Amino acid sequence: MIYLHKRTIWSLIAVALLALAVSAFPISAQTGPSPGAMPANDAFGTTGEGADMSQDEMMDAVQSVKDPLFGIFEQSGDQVTGEYVSFSAEQQSGMLSDYSLMKDGQAVPVFSEVRVMDFQPTEMSVEGPLFNATDGEFTMFVHDNPYGTMHVVGNGTVNIMTDPSLTAVEMQPSNPNASAWMLTSGNVTGVLVVLNGEVQSSLGGESGGGGIMEQITNWFQGLFGGGSEEEGSDQAGSINVTLPAEGSMMFRALPVNDAFPKADELRLAQHLANWTVEGEMAVMTVDSTTMWYATEGAS
Repeated sequence: MIYLHKRTIWSLIAVALLALAVSAFPISAQTGPSPGAMPANDAFGTTGEGADMSQDEMMDAVQSVKDPLFGIFEQSGDQVTGEYVSFSAEQQSGMLSDYSLMKDGQAVPVFSEVRVMDFQPTEMSVEGPLFNATDGEFTMFVHDNPYGTMHVVGNGTVNIMTDPSLTAVEMQPSNPNASAWMLTSGNVTGVLVVLNGEVQSSLGGESGGGGIMEQITNWFQGLFGGGSEEEGSDQAGSINVTLPAEGSMMFRALPVNDAFPKADELRLAQHLANWTVEGEMAVMTVDSTTMWYATEGAS
């Protein structure tokens, strides 16, 4: 078995600052600000001898790898379960519920519900590590990667209910078209970013008054024991996001799997909140089959 992981796996094209942040990977980054940039499409593909593998065959192949860069989704009715992410997806409305990260086979809750108003997906599918629900104008993607990436694009209104255990700190991005929150509990921490959208929120926690780097630094100090820990409100918070056609929303968490170092996420959180990230790409080779996924960017 050929398994290129922490030493040589990354093959990142110039759009790749939002790479899976393992510090040992060689990373090619575009760091200049691009306030108009917006992820436009996500994709998955395979090449090599196993290019025509079924979902079950891909799952068997990836399960033989310790700490893979991404898992393969399994869908049973409305339930979608992966190596790193699990949730329920309602076929008629596309609503996601019980959105969780997976740690040692146990679900760590993040969002109780992600609902899109008047959304009736004409297509809902899983392909490799990628879940996709779309009606042609609005699309929801979920990636089965260690960061539990959720990516929403297009014209629509999204209501997000956070898990009651989460506390939110509003960030202050330098990009005037972006809104961002750090969501954290004792078990999970992540960043939710909205670009070119109108946002109304009711979240437990506090609004950050300092610069973005000060807030991110304080957040990481609290996460790693250097600051005070804030308790949640024991009530689900809500975020209502209205996106135009050029709007986008992304959630990305720190990995709950200890095999993936978290230090580089400090920089990634900053770039996420300022939307200077244009995409990510991961490439993994198992036996004679190469699998890849991408969150693509458009200027």
